[in-house]
Formats: sequence, structure tokens, C-alpha cells
Amino acid sequence: FPVILIFIGVNYLLYNMGVVSITPWEVFVTYWPLIIVYLGLKMLVSYGTRRKSGRFVSNSELLLSLSVIILGSYLILPRFGYDLGLFSWSVMWPTVLILLGISELISRKGIFFSSSSKSHRSFIGEVHHGGESWFVEDMDLWHSIGEVHLDLTKAIIPNKEVRLNINGLVGEVVLYVPSDLPVKAECSLSIGDMNILDQHQDGLGRSILLETPGYTDAQRKLNLRIHWKVGDVRVRRIG
Repeated sequence: FPVILIFIGVNYLLYNMGVVSITPWEVFVTYWPLIIVYLGLKMLVSYGTRRKSGRFVSNSELLLSLSVIILGSYLILPRFGYDLGLFSWSVMWPTVLILLGISELISRKGIFFSSSSKSHRSFIGEVHHGGESWFVEDMDLWHSIGEVHLDLTKAIIPNKEVRLNINGLVGEVVLYVPSDLPVKAECSLSIGDMNILDQHQDGLGRSILLETPGYTDAQRKLNLRIHWKVGDVRVRRIG
């Protein structure tokens, strides 16, 4: 953001002095599709980084990021004088749909946190887990659009490090944890509002890393990873 302010100020200064003939607003109106390309590239880098580190990755994320890059490229290339010819809008949007459909079929096999983790996938709707009869174990959850609500306050939590991976695109994630459960959290959110225990962030490209006191030596603890695109993410202590 400070770099953007400096760029705008310098550009207007040069424009007012007659050095350049285009204002920042004209630059934005002309080249705004570069923002879409940037978001697609950011999603692609995030996918590659998490896959390389062994964390949850979904092949649908790869195809989604490529689709966003294709869309942004389609919009920006003519502004640089490139003639797309055959690749008209009537050809491109069905191609993007095909890529998304293929990604959903491929991603059902997935690559998850560990071979012992339970994996759950859903597209649209709500995911709820809670109650005294719920036995918490390692889990990888991918949910495209909707709500994810997990209540661990009355659940049966084994004496080990329980790993929960929650990934998705658009919606809300709410997680309730017992007040005496040590937590290690790695959370990221592209756009929205995030409250993780006593830490809060909102806006664009937010991330929170935290580890509660006594986590390293605790036998019963929660290793939480939430990677969400757009929406609200909340982790609260109860009790």
C-alpha cells in the first residue's frame, strides 16, 4: 500500500510537470486486468508453496488459479496490441468451464496432510461437527462455498497432536476450542475478516501464525491450519 501511494504521487507529480502524459487513473482504467492476473499468479504460487511443504493441496486450486490467469490474460493482452484471433470470448469462457470441471474430477483423489488423516470434500452447503459423541482425529477438509462450523468443546480429543486442515474458497469458518487445549495455528485469508483466538486481521492477503503457551510440551494439543480465500475465519475459546 505505501508503494502504491508513492507510485500515484510520483506519477501525478510527473504528469503535473508535463513529464508524462498519462495519469494514474488512466493507467488503472487501461490496465486493471493485470490485477486479475496478479491474483491468479498469487493463487498459483500459494498452491506450489503448500504442495512443496507437504501441506494440503487440491488439484482444483491449480486449475482455478490457471483459469483466473487465463481470464486476466484474455482481458489485458488486447490492451497491449495483441490480436487474440480465434481466442474470442465465446471460445474462452466455455474453455474455463471445462478446466474447472476437469479440476473437480481430478481433485477428488487429492493430496492430503498425511495418509492417516480423514479427508472430506464438499462443494456447496454447510459442514457441521460437534457434540459429546464426536471423536476428533486428524482431518483434511476441503469446502468450496458455504459454512464450516466445528465445535471441539464437548468432543472427545485424544492425548496426541490432532491435526486439522481446513481449506476453501468462499464462506465462513467458525471453530470453538476448549479453553485448556494448547493450540498451534497457521491461518491465511485472501479477502475478509479473521479472528484467531486473541489476534485479529482484516483486509487483503492476511495471515496469522501463533502458538499458545505450553504447546510444545503438551501431550493433548491441536495443530490447526486454515487456508481460506474469501469470507470470515474465527477461532474462539469456550469455557
